[in-house]
Amino acid sequence: MMGNMKSKRRHGSTMIEMALSLPILLALSLGTVEFGVLFSRYQILLASAREGGRTASLYRMKCNPRRVKGEVDVAVMNNSNQLGMLLLPSNVSVDGACIDGNVTVIVRYIHYFSVIGSLLTADANVPLEVTVVMRNEIS
Repeated sequence: MMGNMKSKRRHGSTMIEMALSLPILLALSLGTVEFGVLFSRYQILLASAREGGRTASLYRMKCNPRRVKGEVDVAVMNNSNQLGMLLLPSNVSVDGACIDGNVTVIVRYIHYFSVIGSLLTADANVPLEVTVVMRNEIS
Protein backbone atom coordinates (compact mmCIF):
# COMPACT_ATOMS: atom_id res chain seq x y z
CA MET A 1 0.00 0.00 0.00
CA MET A 2 2.83 2.39 0.84
CA GLY A 3 4.60 1.67 -2.49
CA ASN A 4 1.43 2.54 -4.44
CA MET A 5 1.22 5.96 -2.72
CA LYS A 6 4.83 6.83 -3.65
CA SER A 7 4.17 5.91 -7.28
CA LYS A 8 1.18 8.28 -7.45
CA ARG A 9 3.23 11.12 -5.94
CA ARG A 10 6.00 10.61 -8.50
CA HIS A 11 3.49 10.62 -11.32
CA GLY A 12 2.00 13.87 -10.06
CA SER A 13 5.38 15.57 -9.71
CA THR A 14 6.29 14.48 -13.25
CA MET A 15 3.12 16.13 -14.58
CA ILE A 16 3.91 19.37 -12.73
CA GLU A 17 7.51 19.38 -14.04
CA MET A 18 6.22 18.83 -17.57
CA ALA A 19 3.65 21.61 -17.24
CA LEU A 20 6.36 24.02 -16.08
CA SER A 21 9.02 23.10 -18.65
CA LEU A 22 6.87 22.63 -21.78
CA PRO A 23 6.10 26.35 -22.39
CA ILE A 24 9.78 27.21 -22.06
CA LEU A 25 10.81 24.46 -24.50
CA LEU A 26 8.11 25.48 -26.97
CA ALA A 27 9.14 29.14 -26.81
CA LEU A 28 12.77 28.22 -27.42
CA SER A 29 12.00 25.96 -30.37
CA LEU A 30 9.56 28.42 -31.97
CA GLY A 31 12.04 31.25 -31.44
CA THR A 32 14.73 29.21 -33.18
CA VAL A 33 12.44 28.62 -36.15
CA GLU A 34 11.44 32.30 -36.34
CA PHE A 35 15.05 33.49 -36.31
CA GLY A 36 15.90 30.87 -38.93
CA VAL A 37 13.21 32.37 -41.18
CA LEU A 38 14.57 35.86 -40.47
CA PHE A 39 18.09 34.80 -41.45
CA SER A 40 16.77 33.11 -44.60
CA ARG A 41 14.95 36.29 -45.64
CA TYR A 42 18.09 38.32 -45.04
CA GLN A 43 20.03 35.97 -47.33
CA ILE A 44 17.34 36.31 -50.03
CA LEU A 45 17.55 40.12 -49.72
CA LEU A 46 21.32 39.96 -50.05
CA ALA A 47 21.19 37.76 -53.16
CA SER A 48 18.51 39.97 -54.72
CA ALA A 49 20.47 43.16 -53.98
CA ARG A 50 23.58 41.66 -55.56
CA GLU A 51 21.59 40.78 -58.66
CA GLY A 52 20.25 44.32 -58.77
CA GLY A 53 23.76 45.71 -58.33
CA ARG A 54 25.04 43.61 -61.23
CA THR A 55 22.21 44.86 -63.40
CA ALA A 56 22.77 48.49 -62.42
CA SER A 57 26.52 48.41 -63.05
CA LEU A 58 26.29 47.13 -66.65
CA TYR A 59 27.55 49.31 -69.48
CA ARG A 60 24.84 50.99 -71.58
CA MET A 61 25.35 53.19 -74.66
CA LYS A 62 22.57 55.67 -73.85
CA CYS A 63 22.11 55.39 -70.11
CA ASN A 64 18.88 56.62 -68.55
CA PRO A 65 18.68 56.46 -64.71
CA ARG A 66 14.92 55.79 -64.74
CA ARG A 67 15.35 52.91 -67.16
CA VAL A 68 18.20 51.51 -65.05
CA LYS A 69 15.97 51.74 -61.95
CA GLY A 70 13.25 49.79 -63.78
CA GLU A 71 15.74 47.12 -64.87
CA VAL A 72 17.08 46.84 -61.32
CA ASP A 73 13.53 46.55 -59.93
CA VAL A 74 12.79 43.69 -62.34
CA ALA A 75 16.07 41.91 -61.51
CA VAL A 76 15.54 42.21 -57.75
CA MET A 77 11.88 41.16 -57.89
CA ASN A 78 12.59 38.19 -60.20
CA ASN A 79 15.42 36.96 -58.01
CA SER A 80 13.45 37.31 -54.78
CA ASN A 81 10.33 35.68 -56.29
CA GLN A 82 12.39 32.70 -57.45
CA LEU A 83 13.64 32.32 -53.89
CA GLY A 84 10.13 32.55 -52.42
CA MET A 85 9.91 36.15 -51.21
CA LEU A 86 7.76 38.96 -52.58
CA LEU A 87 9.40 42.35 -53.01
CA LEU A 88 7.96 45.47 -54.63
CA PRO A 89 9.68 48.30 -56.55
CA SER A 90 9.17 50.51 -53.50
CA ASN A 91 11.55 48.18 -51.60
CA VAL A 92 14.41 49.00 -53.99
CA SER A 93 16.42 52.20 -54.38
CA VAL A 94 19.26 52.88 -56.83
CA ASP A 95 21.81 55.66 -56.55
CA GLY A 96 24.70 56.50 -58.87
CA ALA A 97 23.41 54.89 -62.07
CA CYS A 98 24.75 56.27 -65.36
CA ILE A 99 27.64 58.18 -63.77
CA ASP A 100 31.30 57.38 -63.40
CA GLY A 101 32.03 55.77 -60.06
CA ASN A 102 29.96 53.40 -57.96
CA VAL A 103 26.32 52.43 -58.10
CA THR A 104 24.50 51.70 -54.84
CA VAL A 105 21.48 49.41 -54.62
CA ILE A 106 19.52 49.31 -51.36
CA VAL A 107 16.82 46.72 -50.74
CA ARG A 108 14.52 47.09 -47.72
CA TYR A 109 12.05 44.68 -46.19
CA ILE A 110 10.15 44.49 -42.91
CA HIS A 111 10.04 41.01 -41.39
CA TYR A 112 7.05 40.28 -39.18
CA PHE A 113 7.44 37.55 -36.59
CA SER A 114 4.37 35.40 -37.09
CA VAL A 115 4.45 33.12 -34.03
CA ILE A 116 6.54 35.12 -31.57
CA GLY A 117 4.81 38.34 -32.62
CA SER A 118 1.43 36.95 -31.64
CA LEU A 119 2.79 35.99 -28.22
CA LEU A 120 4.49 39.31 -27.51
CA THR A 121 2.66 42.51 -26.82
CA ALA A 122 5.45 44.66 -28.27
CA ASP A 123 5.79 45.51 -31.95
CA ALA A 124 7.27 42.31 -33.37
CA ASN A 125 8.83 43.37 -36.64
CA VAL A 126 12.40 43.79 -37.76
CA PRO A 127 13.40 46.14 -40.58
CA LEU A 128 15.97 44.48 -42.84
CA GLU A 129 18.14 46.54 -45.17
CA VAL A 130 20.86 45.36 -47.52
CA THR A 131 23.20 47.77 -49.33
CA VAL A 132 25.31 46.68 -52.29
CA VAL A 133 27.92 48.96 -53.86
CA MET A 134 29.38 48.06 -57.26
CA ARG A 135 31.63 49.84 -59.74
CA ASN A 136 29.89 51.20 -62.84
CA GLU A 137 31.13 49.87 -66.16
CA ILE A 138 30.90 53.24 -67.91
CA SER A 139 33.81 53.07 -70.34
